[in-house]
Amino acid sequence: MAGVLVLIFVFSELVSARPQADVDSWTAIGLFVKGQIDIAHTKGTINDPHFVEELTDLVLKKFDRQLDAEIARYAKNLTPEQKESLKRLLVSDYVSISIRRVFILRTRRPLW
Repeated sequence: MAGVLVLIFVFSELVSARPQADVDSWTAIGLFVKGQIDIAHTKGTINDPHFVEELTDLVLKKFDRQLDAEIARYAKNLTPEQKESLKRLLVSDYVSISIRRVFILRTRRPLW
């Protein structure tokens, strides 16, 4: 029953987190990432060694235009490959930190 409630809560967050004019990109990405982490935790796939990479790929695909807008002022002189690398680095770090935060909140102890 608790798993169903978590999924309903996560789904409602995702629906309300669709990028809109009044929601900045990182807020939308953060809600999406948190929802995906909750889903993976419920499914038991959170400990998959490729989870961060897969979630990073998903975020890059889903929020590509928003990420381009976020890095535009910093990436004026970068090549397209460098821009993609910058987006991947930012998102993968964000995903890793988000996973740590969820773990700490659930267990009340740090990872290290």
